Amino acid sequence: MIKQNMSDSADITAQLHSRTGRAPDYKSENDGLSRLADTLAVRPDHIAQELAEVAMRLTGADSAGISLAETSHGQHQFRWVATAGALERYLNGTIPYDISPCAVVVERDAPLLLRHPDTVFHYIRQLQLPVEELLLVPFHHDGQPAGTVWVVNHAAGKIFDAEDLRVVLSLTRFAAIATQAVGTMNGLRAENRQQEAALATSREEDRRKDHFLATLSHEIRNPLSAIAGATELLSLLNKDADARHRRPIERIERQLAQLRAMVDDLTDLASIKSGHVTLHRQPLVLQDIVTKALETCHVGLQEKHHHLAVHMPPEPIRLEGDGFKLTQVLINLLNNAVKYTPPAGNITLDVALAPARVTLKVCDSGIGIPAELLPRVFDMFMQVPLSDRPRNSGLGIGLALVYQFVGLHQGSISARSDGAGKGSCFTVELPRHTN
Repeated sequence: MIKQNMSDSADITAQLHSRTGRAPDYKSENDGLSRLADTLAVRPDHIAQELAEVAMRLTGADSAGISLAETSHGQHQFRWVATAGALERYLNGTIPYDISPCAVVVERDAPLLLRHPDTVFHYIRQLQLPVEELLLVPFHHDGQPAGTVWVVNHAAGKIFDAEDLRVVLSLTRFAAIATQAVGTMNGLRAENRQQEAALATSREEDRRKDHFLATLSHEIRNPLSAIAGATELLSLLNKDADARHRRPIERIERQLAQLRAMVDDLTDLASIKSGHVTLHRQPLVLQDIVTKALETCHVGLQEKHHHLAVHMPPEPIRLEGDGFKLTQVLINLLNNAVKYTPPAGNITLDVALAPARVTLKVCDSGIGIPAELLPRVFDMFMQVPLSDRPRNSGLGIGLALVYQFVGLHQGSISARSDGAGKGSCFTVELPRHTN
């Protein structure tokens, strides 16, 4: 049974406000709170111990500590989660709930000052230290009293006053906030650990995927070479054949070219992912790159009867970069426009020149991109899930490769679309001179 009815000689809480109090030392109090805040920021798991030490220092007490209520193996008890001063060696000790003065404080939800508390709470005698006065205040967790912060005077005649109570109450309020914050931070740490584990799993999956792509591109290249050789031989044997016999061979050649381009893209992406890609920078003329790209895309433009408009300054545009990869950037953008624009559509290529950079913009009147997918349009294997998307629209790696090649040139690329069915524009900005 908790000793709620203590003698007046033991419970002297009422005397606190009648005693002559010392003047508040707000500077020291602020310094103490600052130390608590620093501990919370840097070592939150040490906040309880820091609080006990600050409480002891600010009140001039001989000992201080924090006791938390808990249930362990069916027994309700208080655990000394922090101790300072003469009672420091009792850290992590436990006291049964119903014989502790902390229980009185928790159930009253009010401060308690005891003189010679060992006359009521006999376990205190086992501490082998005299206890002149014991001041305890409750602190709250989730709005409920969950334990106490306490300070002890061991020396005879040494007493607490109202200012000591005010300071300990102030620290206790901070303790409640700190405890809540530590709990939140521990929750965040647990969440972060889960996220780190998920990230590690994702990285391993990415590594396996990259390895698979590299292996796939390598394994496909060999049979493609055999098919290309056979097709070339077939073409030579039928060079004098009529159009009806030439048409199937030409179809094989076009499909073979698409497969080769796809394998090249896979190989390039695997090289970029592994960090083995290199740029062969040299002086370039942009008009040459545009000409090569248009030659490559000419057949696709013709087959779908698209109208292409090219706007480019007449004077040579000189820049530095890898000519092969920049040509591939433009080819992929133009092919993307060709594939995703219904027959007889409009495609434009605009080139603008500035002192330090050059801008290429490829726009089309195609199926467009939904707004929610624009931020992901350069992700690998990303494809717009529209019903009118071409059946042979590839693997969704062309724009990912463009993004990587432009980045390697210290440039930038952006996509814009007013929505499904409203076309799209891709803008590439490249420095004319790279470091």
